[in-house]
Amino acid sequence: MASSGIRIGAWDYLQWGHIRTIQKSNEIVAAKMIVYSGDDEEYYTFISKEAYMALFEWMSYKSLLEN
Repeated sequence: MASSGIRIGAWDYLQWGHIRTIQKSNEIVAAKMIVYSGDDEEYYTFISKEAYMALFEWMSYKSLLEN
């Protein structure tokens, strides 16, 4: 959350498809997040590589729990 600067309530609307990596020389350097996608309040922000990796690990773990 600190890396993106978004409000805590925005996480309720965020989906994994709203996050896209930014790569340079085939290496992830950051990620772009679409916040409030499809809403009048939609905007984008960026997160660091480290924040993306932490989020990716959490989503992978969460996926294992659901299966």
